Amino acid sequence: MFSDLISIEQPSDDVCLFWFSVPEPYVTSVAAVQRGEHCLVIDSFCGSYYMDPIRQELQKRFSPKRFSLLNTHSHYDHICGNYSFADCPIYSSSLCKEQILRSWETQLEEDDAVFRGVKQMVLPNILVDEALEILPDLFLLPTPGHTADSICLWDKKNRFLFAGDMVERPVVQLCNRNLNAYRHSIAQLQLLQPQAVFSGHCLDHDPCILQETADYLKALAEQKALSFDDPTAQFTHEANRKLLNLP
Repeated sequence: MFSDLISIEQPSDDVCLFWFSVPEPYVTSVAAVQRGEHCLVIDSFCGSYYMDPIRQELQKRFSPKRFSLLNTHSHYDHICGNYSFADCPIYSSSLCKEQILRSWETQLEEDDAVFRGVKQMVLPNILVDEALEILPDLFLLPTPGHTADSICLWDKKNRFLFAGDMVERPVVQLCNRNLNAYRHSIAQLQLLQPQAVFSGHCLDHDPCILQETADYLKALAEQKALSFDDPTAQFTHEANRKLLNLP
């Protein structure tokens, strides 16, 4: 289909996930949910090189009459393929659109090695800043945390939570100093009691990842000493401490 693809996963008859081995050292997903004649794609990865074939594959699998796209936040590995959905509704938070406008050129320069496809900025065109049902049993939930502009998708029918980068194993990355807002968002997501949680960079769909994230954020808030055997996790943790100005 294309390079860097690890696998295609279909956890239900109306949900599909594409897993990629970039950007290193992470894995990254693009998800899609079908509702009737409509297919909602969650994040647009690293460019049209990837998203054009994904759209074609989804057309074969689900035969939708309409597509739409959700940008869960403004980081390059979630927005650089928006060009492939320029003819569609593109959802995000208001802040996400603002961040894309501010950071597009910088992200292109810094992440040029993983960007593949048409290098043209395509902005979200439907802005959501409060909980909203956009298709039957599909709800957008603004969840400031990983970034201030983060937004999640709740699939009530399947009890699936598409969490973007709000959760990750073994440790989340903070790009937002508002730790209280992050903890509140995770607590709200826990109330949903999802059957599965799909993260942008975690192959495991265990819903316990919400509690693990809550525990880690609590430890940061209480300035507890933590260490990780995994060097990437330890690096991320130290970056989190630095962002929060922890001793």
